[in-house]
Amino acid sequence: MIIGIDAHNVRGNGGSLVHLKELLNNAFPDKNNFEKLVIWVSSETYKKLPQKTFIEYIVLPDRNYFSAFIWQKFKLGKEAKLKKCNVLFFPGGIYHGKFKPYVVFAQSMLPFDKARSFYKNTLFIWMLNIKKLLMLRSFKKANGIIYVSGTIKKQVEKVGKQIYRNSIVIHHGVSENFKPKNNTTVQHFVVPDKNLPVKLLTVASHALHKNLIYLVNAVSKIKREGIEVELKIVGPSTKYGTKELITEVNRLDPKRKFIKITDDVDYEELPKFYEDADIFIITSLCESFGLPLLEAIASNIPILYQKLDSFNEIIESTKQKPLCVEFDYAKNNLKNKLLEMLNSKANFNEKMELNSFRSWEDCSNETFKYLNNLASEKS
Repeated sequence: MIIGIDAHNVRGNGGSLVHLKELLNNAFPDKNNFEKLVIWVSSETYKKLPQKTFIEYIVLPDRNYFSAFIWQKFKLGKEAKLKKCNVLFFPGGIYHGKFKPYVVFAQSMLPFDKARSFYKNTLFIWMLNIKKLLMLRSFKKANGIIYVSGTIKKQVEKVGKQIYRNSIVIHHGVSENFKPKNNTTVQHFVVPDKNLPVKLLTVASHALHKNLIYLVNAVSKIKREGIEVELKIVGPSTKYGTKELITEVNRLDPKRKFIKITDDVDYEELPKFYEDADIFIITSLCESFGLPLLEAIASNIPILYQKLDSFNEIIESTKQKPLCVEFDYAKNNLKNKLLEMLNSKANFNEKMELNSFRSWEDCSNETFKYLNNLASEKS
């Protein structure tokens, strides 16, 4: 069995790259019943992926969206046949060539969600609308679909007005690096110390739908009320969002005394940010999954999260009772919910059950099992 993966459009340090990297880190021919992986990838992403003897990388030249689409539609299938691939997998969720069988991965919720209205009157809204049409067409013709959550499955089927055949939900895993070093109670935060700031953390890109401007305003109001807080924003800049965020932070905290913005960091560096935080906050209004939330739960941090079906799906899937407090942007109650946490007399401790967390090995095993079964059915 030879499995081809078109990862030419997996870029940056976001969830798509983490998923692909962990998929490959936990892939083994004997265990996963394949002979070889053939992966088409950009030069930028190639440098970030594991090097293994059974993986053949085909590094592609940089292309614009149109030329990349033409290459994928007319040339990829021929290359896959020359490489004797038995199935093609598309982490980006889009394929319009003739190669069969192929499987798409649905992990991009924004094209199907009302939160795309954040980008009205921009070129990006048109790109999202085009992406939605291309994804729905790909799903309709695909031999199989892997959804990253039941939430995106429900939304895609609602927008597409049909139930797509041969689909499966496979959640992301969480790296052992995010878990406490031992299986004991970890105390991150008890009651605010007047002399020490409560360390708040969010891990997100600056994209408008991540709702970071709302977050910095809420934190600024709490700061003005005399409560010592410090917010760290960790995530990559974006074309639509970074300028607006920087402008707002410059207005609220021009000397960066309590709002710190850290540019995108490597995935391997993230655990130290969670370890140093007292409270994790996630304000995004659209997520197919929400990997940072899962990482925060695994890190045993008190969490304040936006009311979203995908976030509640993650919390329920952990089979634990972490301290997760929900707020609702529609009710504008982030500030009040955070104040409740800060003024609580509760001791925010949780006893971890390390084995209850889903691993990336689980995710990888389920993915390759699905690809193998589908390829075998079509052979």
